[in-house]
Amino acid sequence: MRDAYSILAYVLVILLVALWLLFVFCKCCQSPSSSSSPPRWDNISATPRSTSYGLRTSVVETFPKFAYSEAEGRGGAMASECVVCLGTFEENETLRLIPKCGHVFHAQCVDAWLIWHATCPYCRANLLPQPAGLPSHPGVTIWNAIRPRAAA
Repeated sequence: MRDAYSILAYVLVILLVALWLLFVFCKCCQSPSSSSSPPRWDNISATPRSTSYGLRTSVVETFPKFAYSEAEGRGGAMASECVVCLGTFEENETLRLIPKCGHVFHAQCVDAWLIWHATCPYCRANLLPQPAGLPSHPGVTIWNAIRPRAAA
């Protein structure tokens, strides 16, 4: 009988230690100071974060805008859908062209995307200006294309 109690005591101690380690591990993973933790969906707002790596609005505004025409869109040279919102282009909607790769999106959709990202939403081409000798968007430098970080 004594052996049964000692085995039960060992099992209980091992179980308590395992629960304590699981609790500590979960607390470490939920630490708000952890920079690698993913954002919580209830904290995401429509305004850009100060640490965003998207393009400045002034840079995005240099990308050409035009009205969609079904006659031009059906020729196959241009997509008929916006991959950001997954909506079909309608007659006379304002579209924006990404000069580097030639992809077209609703201006409103791609403008919101580029606040947060410095890549094409379709092909993920890097839209940051390239160093000298590589093709880049005219008149833009890498330093004025990146959104500024907040002072720490």
